[in-house]
Formats: sequence, structure tokens, C-alpha cells
Amino acid sequence: MIILQIFLAVLNIGILVLILYLVSRILKPISELTQGTREIRKGKLSYHVEQKSDDELGELTDSFNSMINSIRGYIEEQRRLTDELKTANEEIQQRERMKDEFINVAAHEMRTPVQPILGISELLKSMRHENNLPVTKEEELLDMIINNAKRLLLLQENILDVSRIENKLLKLNKEQCDLVEIISTAIQDVENQIDKNMVELRYKQTEANSLLVYADRAKLTQVVSNLLNNAIKFTQAGSITVDVVKDDNKAIVRIKDTGTGIHPRVESKLFSKFVTNSSSGTGLGLFISKSIVEAHGGKISGSNNTNGKGATFSFSLPLVELDVAQNIEGNL
Repeated sequence: MIILQIFLAVLNIGILVLILYLVSRILKPISELTQGTREIRKGKLSYHVEQKSDDELGELTDSFNSMINSIRGYIEEQRRLTDELKTANEEIQQRERMKDEFINVAAHEMRTPVQPILGISELLKSMRHENNLPVTKEEELLDMIINNAKRLLLLQENILDVSRIENKLLKLNKEQCDLVEIISTAIQDVENQIDKNMVELRYKQTEANSLLVYADRAKLTQVVSNLLNNAIKFTQAGSITVDVVKDDNKAIVRIKDTGTGIHPRVESKLFSKFVTNSSSGTGLGLFISKSIVEAHGGKISGSNNTNGKGATFSFSLPLVELDVAQNIEGNL
């Protein structure tokens, strides 16, 4: 009995040792995989779990290592692509800067030869008028030179304005000014461009003698002139109506024509850069006008007329309140 008890005790110890060995053999790889997961979570993608067997746990360890290698390769590829994208973006920005510099230099240099051409042509024309010389083919040619020189100067100014707008360098010299007076002046400037036998220019002035706005007078005149020139360009016959009204604390200016209207091809991107349906236009006027109006806290829009004839462009600007206007005048 004693021998049997000793045998059973030894057998139990042996079984216990075997169980502990088997548990250790199973748990150790799992523990190593768990430790590997912790290291990977910390960002140590170079961590490697050693494979010590060819059983199921060994296959699991091999799969774990393969997964880490795949993740490491994916991340390295993403870093490479990110670096390439960063380099390409820097090259694009450099080219954009070079393009802007070239445009600025070209626009400024354009003014140098154009101004003397315009000045001399206008001087020659005025000399002919002073001497009461009859209108000849030469004077018609002078008018062509003057008109095209003015177009070049306008193009130069538009290019510079677009560059300033895109680089957020558009500066407004704001002052208290009369919107009614600005519109009247702009209308007088474009009247000679209209064939009065074919197109009637109407100006429906507001009941108020003046509408005070706090704005850049020159830029606001540019907006009105751009919209009027657009209306004239696309209206060969009929009428162009300028309407100014006061609506609560804002002024609304509408320019309605009976021309060809807005082409469906450009309607959805009307105020974008270089968008035009005219063979002689650059597509910058409406883009610049929108930027100027929005910089003044206003809104601009354009749409075809409901009767199918022509289009209407309108913009709104906040009015200067009476007490604010008095304060501005007092400071001046």
C-alpha cells in the first residue's frame, strides 16, 4: 500500500508537471503575441515575434509577423507618396509665384508703351478739332487707335486686379460717397459707345436725391462700368435700363438689357474667371466686379429676363446710416 501510494503521488506530480509544461508551451507564444501587440500599438513597427514551433500557434505567429510587415510596407509607401506629393506641391507653388510675378511685370510694362500712344493720339485728335478740320479717314483711324489703347489699359488694370484678388491684396480706399452720383458719372462715360438710333439708355433714378455708401469710389465706378459695358456689348437693339432703389438699409442697382441674354453654357459659372461668351472679352470683368462688391459687404447676381429677351444684373450695397454719416463728416 505504501509503494502504491508513493507511485500514485509520483504519478500525480508527473501529470502536474506535464500539465504545467503544456500550459507554458501554449501560453508563452500567446504572451509573446500579446506583448507584440502592445509594442505595435506604441508605434514600434520593427518589432518581430520569434516563431518557435510549426503548430497552429507557430502559424499564428507567422501570420502576425506577415501582417506587421505588410503594415510597415504600406506606411513606408504612404510616406514616400506623401513626400512626392509635398515636392510636387512645392513645385506648383513655385510655378504659381513665377506666373504671378510674370503677369505683374507684363501688366506694368504694358502701360509704358500704351500711355504715350493714347496721349499722342488724343492730342492729335484735339488739334484737329481746334483747327476745325473736317472728319476724315485719318480721324477715324485715330479713334481706332484711341479705343484700342484704352482697351489695352483696361486689360492691364484687370490683370492686376485679378492678381491682387487671388493673392488677397485687394485694397479699398473707402470713403463716404454718393452711389447715385457714381452711377450718373458711369452712364455719361459709356453713352458715346451706344448707337442711340438702335439702343435707348434709360436711367430710373431713386426718389432720394442721394444714396450714401461707405465705399471705394474708383472700385465702385469700375463695377458699374463693367456691368454697363457688358449690357452694351450684347445689346444691338432695344434698350438698357439702369434702376436704383433703396430697400431698407441697402441700395440695389439693376442693369437690365434686351440683348442676347446669358448663354446656358456660361450661366452656372457666370462670375468665374475667364468665363465669357464673347469673342472679344476676357471674362475678367464679372469676376472682378463680384470680388469688389463682396469686399464691400454686398451681393451681386445675374440672370436672364423672364420674357426671354436680355438679362438683368444687379448688386446691393449697405447704406451708410444717417448718424454714421454725420460722424464721418464730423471726423473729416
